[in-house]
Amino acid sequence: MVVNTDALNALSESNRQALLGSVDEAITFYVDNYNTNATKKYDAAIADAGLVSVTFSPAQTAELDKLATSVRDSWIEQYANQFDSKALYDFTENLFNQ
Repeated sequence: MVVNTDALNALSESNRQALLGSVDEAITFYVDNYNTNATKKYDAAIADAGLVSVTFSPAQTAELDKLATSVRDSWIEQYANQFDSKALYDFTENLFNQ
């Protein structure tokens, strides 16, 4: 749930408490809604298509990462003139590693 700080501060104390007190309920609703309307439908579509989920071991993941180095470097080079592709890659990699 996102609330503008100024708007939150402008609420009466009772309304602010009502809003803040509804956060857990709202999160539960949104998670349940996402699971029902996105994840379950996605899983069903995957199963209907006959696709199989694959999980890589840490060693396999490391090998794939090593093999992908040239692809990453090529992507960074390809888009370097359009935007700071290296910074975007570094930022995304940092998020992934958190």
